[in-house]
Amino acid sequence: MSDMPHLGAPPLATVWGGALRRSLVWVIALTVLGAVAGGVAGLMSNKTYQATTELMLMPIDGKDSTDLNNSTNVAQSLVSTYAQAAMSSQVLAAALADAHSTQSPSSLMSNTTAIVPSGTVVINLSVKDTSAQEAAALANAIAEEFVKQSPSLMPKLTTGTVIIKPTVLRPAQVPESASSLGPPVLVPVGGFLGFAGGLAVALWRRRGQKQ
Repeated sequence: MSDMPHLGAPPLATVWGGALRRSLVWVIALTVLGAVAGGVAGLMSNKTYQATTELMLMPIDGKDSTDLNNSTNVAQSLVSTYAQAAMSSQVLAAALADAHSTQSPSSLMSNTTAIVPSGTVVINLSVKDTSAQEAAALANAIAEEFVKQSPSLMPKLTTGTVIIKPTVLRPAQVPESASSLGPPVLVPVGGFLGFAGGLAVALWRRRGQKQ
């Protein structure tokens, strides 16, 4: 019998290391190319800013606790419905006029979201725009118009009294930074993807050489 030791398969780290050394040019080139592509994509894409106004559906005080409980229950059951009402075409059209914006209501609607955090009667109304000032102005204008038009949108008692009303808790502030991805994010992401692609090419070349 032979005294030569049995040689098993080389460790995975050894395989990758050898492939990387033999294809180092490919790895470096694809890493740089990926980083450059990410930077170009970030520079060419338009920056967008998001501003958010926070509203709450408040029960209107009734004559007794029953009225108040009824108002609270109605607010909780209908808050999602009124979040959509805040984005109605009549509210958006009036908000655009108030903000002296040239956008169309349909364009504004596509850039507006109304989110209700679970278990709350809060509506987070957000607007995205290429201008930080315009995003904040439109978010606040929509909230103000929704509050103004709410008597015609909210449920009423048989006497005609509105039992809940929206209130602005926190007006939108002009965002200081863009919400879209820019070069600071896309450059390292592109570089990482390029590096991963370079490793894949290195391993593929190694397998081709073995065959």
